[in-house]
Amino acid sequence: MIKSSFNRNSKYISIKKLSFFDKVDRNWEKAWQNNVTPWETNKHSPPLEELFNKNILDFKFVPNNNYTALVPGCGSGHDCLLLSKLGFSNVIGCDLSETAVQLCSKLIIDNPEYKGKVDFIPCDFFQTDKLPKFDFIFDYLFFAAIDKPSRQLWAKSMKNHIKDSGYLTTLMFPYNSDDQANLNPDGPPYEVSLACYKNVLEPLGFELIYNEKVIDSILLFTIYYFKITYALIILT
Repeated sequence: MIKSSFNRNSKYISIKKLSFFDKVDRNWEKAWQNNVTPWETNKHSPPLEELFNKNILDFKFVPNNNYTALVPGCGSGHDCLLLSKLGFSNVIGCDLSETAVQLCSKLIIDNPEYKGKVDFIPCDFFQTDKLPKFDFIFDYLFFAAIDKPSRQLWAKSMKNHIKDSGYLTTLMFPYNSDDQANLNPDGPPYEVSLACYKNVLEPLGFELIYNEKVIDSILLFTIYYFKITYALIILT
């Protein structure tokens, strides 16, 4: 879709291509209601599974462990089921869209072995008081879905919901290697670089501890881990 504007005092017509988000009035609930969700793969994220297969993290998944995990902006919930399958005793997914959370609830109905192990709640991650602190947080393109002014709030919310010695992992996409932030401002998804994460996380005590590029059938990812005083990891 193309949007044009004309200024009678100008010689030029401004033409801008509208994103998928403009088609639903830049409203996440409308996006899910109208199935305008181009980021949704309806499966878990392969790089997340590969991360745990490499045994980089120091989780010891023994029976009846108390490890907890959170997926903010969980979408249809498949990554939550994967984390439970990997060994987390309790996993919570949250999303701003109630329609998305309803789809997640159906996922549990279709996979009853996860009942009582995985929960989904509709909430604004930046404002909720419904969530405790977690051992592990996974961000699947959540960071790329928010504009630059909201990133400080994203970082503070991550810090507020992670335990001491916890890990934050985030997928970085669409990735731009220019750390000078010469990035396309249009979105979502908003172009990101490693500097975008460092600028908001390092002042809060986060430290990059792992970095790897990953390719799957859909997207090119760069993987990073950040570690804070409370031990945080970010996968991108």
